[in-house]
Amino acid sequence: MKPFLHMRTIWFLLLATVMAMPANAADSPESADVDICVYGSTPAGIMAAYTAQLKGKKVLLISPTKRIGGMTAGGLGWTDIGDSTSHQRIIRGYAREFYRRIGYHYGVASPQFYFEPKVALATFQGFLDEAGLKADKDIWYQWRIVSAQKEGNDVQSIVVEDATNPKVTPQRTVRARVFIDCSYEGDLMARAGISYTVGREGADKYGEPDNGAQCLTKHQFVDGVDPYVVEGDPSSGLLWGIMSDPMPEKGQGDNHIQAYNYRITLSKENFRPISAKVPDNYDPSKYELLFRWMNKKGWSSYGDFIKWTFMKGGSGPNTWNALKTDNNNNGAFSTDMIGYSWDYPEATYEERDSIVKLHEDYTKGLLYILWTDNRVPKNIHNELVKWGYPLDEYEDNDHFTPQLYIREARRMLGRLVMTEDYCLKTKVADDPIAWGAYTMDSHNCGRYVVNGMVKNEGDVQRHLTAGPYNISYRSVTPEEKEAKNVLVPVCLSASHIAYGSIRMEPVYMVMGQTTALAAIQAIDEHNCVVQDVDPARCVAEVMPELSQKQQPERNQTANALQTVDITSRVLQNPSFELPLTSTTLPPTGWSEKPAGMTLQRSIDTISEGREGNQAYVCKPATNSTITTPLKLYQQIPAEKLGAGVYHITCKMWIEKDMYGTCCLFADNGEGTKCNTQYWTEQAYYQNDRTGYDGLTYTDQHMSFARYAGGLRNDASLRLERMEVYVNLEDGEDLVLGIRTNSSNQGTDKNGAGYFYVDDFRVERVCQQGLSADQLSDSLLLNYEFEKDPNGKTLDWSTKANLNESAAGGILGWNSNAWTDAFGETSNGTNLQWKWAGWVGSETAVIPNDFRLYQTIPAEKLQPGIYQVDARMWQSASKLGVTRLYGQSGNNCSVQYYGKQSQYPASVLTEGEDASFAGLSVNTTNGRLSQMSLTVQVDPGQDLEVGVKSGYGAEANNQTGQNFGKFFVDCVRVSLLSGLPLTLSQQASDNAIQASEQVPYQITLLLSLPNNEWSPICLPFSLAATDIRDIFGAGTKVMQMTGVNSEDGAPVYEEVEEMQAGMPYHICPADILPSPIKLDGVRLTASEPKTVSFGKYHLTGTFQASDEAPAFSALLTEDGTGVQSVPTALQAQHFYDLMGRPVSHKQQGHVYVQQGSKVMIK
Repeated sequence: MKPFLHMRTIWFLLLATVMAMPANAADSPESADVDICVYGSTPAGIMAAYTAQLKGKKVLLISPTKRIGGMTAGGLGWTDIGDSTSHQRIIRGYAREFYRRIGYHYGVASPQFYFEPKVALATFQGFLDEAGLKADKDIWYQWRIVSAQKEGNDVQSIVVEDATNPKVTPQRTVRARVFIDCSYEGDLMARAGISYTVGREGADKYGEPDNGAQCLTKHQFVDGVDPYVVEGDPSSGLLWGIMSDPMPEKGQGDNHIQAYNYRITLSKENFRPISAKVPDNYDPSKYELLFRWMNKKGWSSYGDFIKWTFMKGGSGPNTWNALKTDNNNNGAFSTDMIGYSWDYPEATYEERDSIVKLHEDYTKGLLYILWTDNRVPKNIHNELVKWGYPLDEYEDNDHFTPQLYIREARRMLGRLVMTEDYCLKTKVADDPIAWGAYTMDSHNCGRYVVNGMVKNEGDVQRHLTAGPYNISYRSVTPEEKEAKNVLVPVCLSASHIAYGSIRMEPVYMVMGQTTALAAIQAIDEHNCVVQDVDPARCVAEVMPELSQKQQPERNQTANALQTVDITSRVLQNPSFELPLTSTTLPPTGWSEKPAGMTLQRSIDTISEGREGNQAYVCKPATNSTITTPLKLYQQIPAEKLGAGVYHITCKMWIEKDMYGTCCLFADNGEGTKCNTQYWTEQAYYQNDRTGYDGLTYTDQHMSFARYAGGLRNDASLRLERMEVYVNLEDGEDLVLGIRTNSSNQGTDKNGAGYFYVDDFRVERVCQQGLSADQLSDSLLLNYEFEKDPNGKTLDWSTKANLNESAAGGILGWNSNAWTDAFGETSNGTNLQWKWAGWVGSETAVIPNDFRLYQTIPAEKLQPGIYQVDARMWQSASKLGVTRLYGQSGNNCSVQYYGKQSQYPASVLTEGEDASFAGLSVNTTNGRLSQMSLTVQVDPGQDLEVGVKSGYGAEANNQTGQNFGKFFVDCVRVSLLSGLPLTLSQQASDNAIQASEQVPYQITLLLSLPNNEWSPICLPFSLAATDIRDIFGAGTKVMQMTGVNSEDGAPVYEEVEEMQAGMPYHICPADILPSPIKLDGVRLTASEPKTVSFGKYHLTGTFQASDEAPAFSALLTEDGTGVQSVPTALQAQHFYDLMGRPVSHKQQGHVYVQQGSKVMIK
C-alpha cells in the first residue's frame, strides 16, 4: 500500500492555504490562431518558441506556470551533462548559446554550466525579449490545457484555462498548424489522444537488465535499520515513508515513478534563517527514519544526507563561489520524497497542486529538523546554520523554488522507443534530432521492509561507455495515425531506464530548437505532417563543428565541393618565406595593429613542424610586455570572398607559462563576430567578459587547442596546427591572424605572449566531412578502452592499473606478442572517458616487434586516405620505439611519441613513413596527448591500426625497466578522402571514374586566361560559390542553349552553376591558382557530353588531343569544322579604350566592342 491512500481528499484541505493569483488582464485575447503553439515554458519550450519566432513563424508560448525556465531556472544550477567533455559534443545551437551567455554574466567568455537561478531566469527572458515575444500577446502565463480538438489525425486546436482562476475566467481556444508539447508532464500529448506509458517496463520488455524493479547499493540504507515505530515491534506500525506492500521482484515492471524533489537554493549571505519559521504541516515523526539511518551509519559530515554543490556567483569566475548552493538528494533518506510521485502524472491539476505542496512541506520540514534538532552533532549543526533561504532568489515565492523536479511523468509511445541499447550504442539511431551523454539514472521509486530492515528500491546508475549517442527523431514524433502535427521533445518515446539518461535540461534545450525547426519544415514543405520531415536538415543548424550559431546554407541543386583552398588567391606571404625587409616592420604582406610597436621580429629556421624553410617569430621588446593587444593580420576584401563558412588554419608554438593571451583569430573586421583558438588549456588564461585580451566583440566564439608548450631551451619547439571557422555574410571582409598580449592569469609577465607562426591557409567550407565517431563505431571494438576482457563496462569510480594479462588480452585488441603486464588504466589524465589502455613489462622487456592492433577488413573499407587518431602518453625517459601506426598493404604510416632527435636512425624501421609528435616534453605522469597520422588504403587492402612498441636501442634491453611502456586511448579512424587524383589539362590519360559516394582530393592543372572566354568541361559539378572561389568573384559562365531563329547562330545564356560533364564557356575574373587544389570532390561524370543545336555541336573533352586540351570543349559547325571562342561570346565582350577587357560596364562610359566604339546609355 502506498503511504498516501487518500490523496484525492487531501487536496481540498491544502487548497485553502494556497493563494489564488490574479487573472490575466481583461482585455487579453479569447483565442489565438498561430503557426506553431508551444506548450510549456521549460527550457525546451523557450528554445522552441525562440527558434520559430526568429524563423518568421507566428508563435504562441503557453506557460502553465508563473515562472519560466523549468528546473534550469528553478534551482538546478549544477548542470547534468555527462563527463567533462560531453558538453562539447552534445550541447549545440541555442542551448550552447544559453550557457555561453551564462558565462558572459560571470565574466567568462566560454560556456558555463554552474549558475544561480536568477541568472538563468534573466538569460531565458533575454532570449524571449530578443525574439520579440511579448507577455499576454505571444506568451500566455499561467494557462493550462483542458482539451484538444482533432479531425482525424489533425490536431486543429486546444482549449486552455486560467490556472489562477479556472472557474471564473473564460477559457481560450488556440488554433495552430503544429503543436509542440514541451511540458514535463506531457499534458498536451495526452489530451491529443497520443499513446503513452507511465512507470517502468519490465526488464524483459525491451531486453533491458537495468529496467524494472532494482534493489541496489546506491542511496541505500545500511543493514539493520529498523522500520517500525517501536523498534523491533511490527505491531506498532511502520515509520512514515515506508510502504506496507512487499518489494517488487527484480526486473518487474509497474506504474511506479522515480522520486521527485526540489533542487534547493541556499545562501551563505543575505539569507532568511531556516529556523526562523516553522514549515506548514511540520511533523517531526516523518524524519525519524533519517536519524535511525544516521545513527546506524554514523554521522560524518553535513554532506551525508544532502548533496552540496556550489553555483557560480559574483565573486569571480576563477574560483568556486561557495556562497550559494544547488542542494540535491544524497543517501538513503534525503530530499527525495520516495513514493509520493506515483500519482502525479495522471493526477488532476488540483491533485497535482496537493502533491507539490506535500513535497514542499516535506523538504522545508527536513531542513528545519536538521537545522534545529539537538540529535544532529554539534559540529555538523554549526556548519548547517551558516546557510539559509536566499533573499535575492524567488522573491515572489518566499525565497523557495516553485519548481518541483518532475524527473519523469508520461512517456510517449512513438514511432521508435529509445532503449538502453541506443544509450549504450549497441543500436544506433540513424535519424538524430539531438544527443545524450548522461548516465542512465533512476532515483529510488519505493521504500520497503526486507528481512526486517528498511531498503530503498529503484535507484539505478548505469554509466555509458561508448560516448554520446543519437536521440532518434522518431522518438519525438507520434504515430502518424494518432497525430500528424504534434511534436513531443520532453515526454518523448523512451523506456524508463533510457529516459533516465535523456532527461537532461541541456538536451531538452537542443530538442526544443530542433523540433521547432522540424515544425517549420513540416509547415513549409510537408502539409504540416511532422513524420515526413528530414531531421538531418534540422540538426545541421545546430551542429557545433564550425563553432557557429548558424551553418552555411547548403546548395541543393549542385554538388558543392567539401572545401576549396583559396590561400594563394587571397593571402600574401602566408608561410613567411619572404625575408624580413626590416626588424621594425611586420613581414611582407602582413600588418600590425597598433602599428609601430617596439617588438623583436625575426625569422626562425630551426623549429620542427615548419611547412617551408622559415617561420615568423614575434616577441615583446627585451624585458618588456605587450600591454595593448597586438594584432598581426591580413584583411581580405569582401569582393574576393562572398557569403559562406571559412576555415582558417596556421601553425604555432608558444613557450610554456609564456602563453599571454596569444591566439589565432578570424573575424569580419567590424567587431560583430570573432572566432579564436588559444594554444593550451582554458585554465591558463585570464577570464574576461570581453575576451581574454580585453577586445570587445558582440559575437565571440572561443576554443582551446590544449597543446602543452615546452621550454625554449629544451629543444621542444614544434609548431602545431591551429584552426578556427568564421561565417561571413555577403559584403563582409575577412580579417585573420594572431592576437596577443602579455596578460595571463590577471598579471603581465615580461616576455609573455610571444609566438612562432607559419603556414596560414584559408579554405571555404561547403560540406561536412565524415564523422570519426560513426566510422570508428562501425569498424573498431572497444577503441575507447572502457570494457574489461569479458565485455563488462569498467567501474568509473576506481583508480587503478588493471593487469589483464591473465585474461588473455584487451577486449577487441590483438597482439603478436602479449607482454606480462598490460590492460586498462584509469590513472591517466586527459582521457576520453575514464579508462585507457596500457602496455608495460614487469619481469621482462617489451619486444621491439610488439604490436597492439585491430584489423579492419577490406570489404568494410572504401579506398582512400584515412586518418588515424589516438591519445597517448609515455615517460619522457622511457620512449623506446613506441609509435602510433596505420598499415595497409605496403603503405605504413607511423607517428613516434617524441622528437626525431630522440630516436637513433638504427632503431627506425625501414619502409615506414614516419612523423614525430614531439610530445616527450610532457613529463606529467599519465597525461595523454593527441597523436595523428594519415595512411593510404588501396583497393582490396585491409587496414591495421594500433600501436607499435619496443625497448628500442639495445642499451634499453633491461628487464623490468619498461622502455616503450605506453598509455593509449580513443584510437579512431576517419575517411578523409578518396585516393589523391591529379587531373591535367595536358594529359591524354586522366583517370576519371565516376563515383557519387567517394570524395577525392584533386589537384587540377588548368591554365585559363582571366577576363577572356575559354571553353571548359569538368568531370565534377561546381556550385556558384565554387566557381567564385576557384575563378574569382565576377566570373561569368555561359551555356549554349539554342540557335538564333534568324541566322541560325548559337545562342548562349549565363548560368550560375556547372554540371559534371557539360561543356561551357567561362570568363574567369582572377588569375587561376596553380595548381588548383580541391578537397571532397565527387566525380559524377566519366565521359564528357555533347550539346547540339541546329548545325552547332559543343563537345566537352576530358583528355588532351591534337584538337584541344583536356577539360575544354570543341565547338564544331557542320561543314566548316572547328571554331574556338564562339562569335556570339566575342560579341558580348567589351574592352576599355586602353584595350583592357572589362566585366562591369558603367553608364555613360565608352567601350570597344568588336572593333567599334560604343557608349553605354
